[in-house]
Amino acid sequence: MMVRGRAEVRVLRDEGRTSIAPRSSRGRLTGLIFASFCVGAASISCQSTGRLHMPGEPATCSDDLKAIERLHRADARATKALDVDALLDLWAEDGVMLRPGSPPIIGKEEIGKVLRKWNPNPDEVEVVRTDIDFQEIKIIGDWAIEYGTYDSAWRAKGEDQPQTITGNILRVLRRQKDGQWKCARAIWNTHEETQ
Repeated sequence: MMVRGRAEVRVLRDEGRTSIAPRSSRGRLTGLIFASFCVGAASISCQSTGRLHMPGEPATCSDDLKAIERLHRADARATKALDVDALLDLWAEDGVMLRPGSPPIIGKEEIGKVLRKWNPNPDEVEVVRTDIDFQEIKIIGDWAIEYGTYDSAWRAKGEDQPQTITGNILRVLRRQKDGQWKCARAIWNTHEETQ
């Protein structure tokens, strides 16, 4: 995922819950999962789940948000390059993909088969645009939930007019033992398809 801009955040503490709100009206990140997506942050919150936090120190939440941002950037890079192995590396071993009109795809190995089947040859297709505008990112312990809308475009090399698709996306991320965040569940739908 390519970073177009970074949302500055402020930390608010309220009854054991830490909220991170954008200082700018809209932070913008771009990203891609599967075919093509992109990311922007609007509302972010973290909830304490028994971990010790020093008063006034949002380090855990801040570190988690930075790690999720790294996941978004890696996602965008892999999508832009149509790099299936790099996309697959962003999934948890027990990940579940819920795509429209299909039964759940369970496990990283099965997700890899689907990604390899879907992804076109990068010599034949170029990703023109992958934008996800996340409306919310919530971190609760070792889990994070993010939802938003996407707007993607790609075209066959040599063609002028790109194909576009828009829709909604919901992802559940899980923090790994090494502190990285990976996609544990993902579901999306499409609004419309145009040429």
